[in-house]
Amino acid sequence: MKQLHKLLSCSCALFLSLLSPAFSDFAHTPGKNSVIVLQGEVTVDGQQRSDLGRSFADTLTGGLLKTKAYSVIDHLSNQPLAKAIEESTYLAPEQSAVSIGKATGARYIFVPRMIIEGDFHKLTMKKIRVSDGQVIDMFETHGTGGRETMFVLVG
Repeated sequence: MKQLHKLLSCSCALFLSLLSPAFSDFAHTPGKNSVIVLQGEVTVDGQQRSDLGRSFADTLTGGLLKTKAYSVIDHLSNQPLAKAIEESTYLAPEQSAVSIGKATGARYIFVPRMIIEGDFHKLTMKKIRVSDGQVIDMFETHGTGGRETMFVLVG
């Protein structure tokens, strides 16, 4: 099983790197760091919630844009790249983050996660440098309360 997972991970990375010249049409704003916010992984009481993950990524994207320091690349607007990402959904986002970043010309990739168990909420977000895959920053917070707590943490 471990070998299959490794093979699939390598296949996804190879596929993305072979297609990378096709993604050169992504726009970059001079003077701003080009970033990608991957869809957030959200788990509520053991259940994956991709709808919350998309909303989570949108909220983070809005926050980054408000700082005016980032140019956020909509990596899912490119069909071949979106399909490659969809086919690799069984992989941890970090396994394809650098390939996605290089394919789009992004400087950084943000990988958000939220776990909710009962009334406990934990949010983490990694900032990965695309050039070498190094995690250069990590944000982490947690709280307790009702479901509204998840939106307070993301804000």
